[in-house]
Amino acid sequence: MTDKEKYIEFSKIETDIPIFMQWWWMDAVCMEGEWNVVLCERNHKIVGCLIFFLKKKFGLRYVTQPPLTQKNGIFIKYPQGLSVEKKISFEKDVINELINKFERYKLLFYIQSFDYVYTNWLPFYWKGYKQSTCYTYRLENISNIENVISRFDYSKRNDLKFALKQNFLIKHGEPTDSLYAYHKKVLAKQGKTISYSKDLLQRIINVVFERKCGKIIYIMDDLGNIHSSIFVIWDKTTSYNLITAIDPDFRKSRSSVLLFKEAIVESSKYVNIFDFEGSMIESVESSYRKFGTIQTPYSVIRKIYSKNVFLKFLIANKF
Repeated sequence: MTDKEKYIEFSKIETDIPIFMQWWWMDAVCMEGEWNVVLCERNHKIVGCLIFFLKKKFGLRYVTQPPLTQKNGIFIKYPQGLSVEKKISFEKDVINELINKFERYKLLFYIQSFDYVYTNWLPFYWKGYKQSTCYTYRLENISNIENVISRFDYSKRNDLKFALKQNFLIKHGEPTDSLYAYHKKVLAKQGKTISYSKDLLQRIINVVFERKCGKIIYIMDDLGNIHSSIFVIWDKTTSYNLITAIDPDFRKSRSSVLLFKEAIVESSKYVNIFDFEGSMIESVESSYRKFGTIQTPYSVIRKIYSKNVFLKFLIANKF
């Protein structure tokens, strides 16, 4: 069996693998390239995986983050009962083996966002990789919605009270065409273009709905106007805000707080953590922080393998 075939079988029984590292997720989102994986095994059992999205341009291969995929990278299956020191030593051995196998691909460059669970990027540093920190914002212990709302900033609680007085309709599960067209429309109103295709969204919705691990929610007024929408997905532990669209023409209705509240309530039926997916945009960061979230760092790891000065300049500016 190939490493990819082994990983698919492994992920069917390993329940702790996050959704963005699932083989079926990678199948759905890696339309413009291919995904692959390298493995670390001990006694014929998988203890470590590095999952990545491989693309090619002008005959040159490189690794980048798949679309609509917050983070993936490394998954490690730790032996039970490890001390802190033994755990770090185990990580080092596993990651070194994964890097050595991965670098056989002879890439132009590499960039990947890692799950916040993995804070030890030293093995990459020792092999010449660089790191930058991004942030996501998470709500924990979401089972009690009243407790969650009590953690909101005063302004968010006021916005929620205002939105609840608007007699909004909360609608679930619209088809792909409606979500895509709506998101595209609200971005155009802000002078922006949509960053993914309708085909990609359809593939994600198909695979997520088949596994009953996602929900699309709309907030509408009594005239049928959509004020905001969200597409959330979840795995064993966490629900993720995959796509949010808020119509700027209806921003004063403050529907977005009601939208997130509804998404949190829906997510709490399955998991105990809601991940806003964060943003490095200051205004978005401020809004997510006011939901009483925990700022959570995660690493973006990168390396330029090419020794060509011109290519290194182009790639560095892309990064």
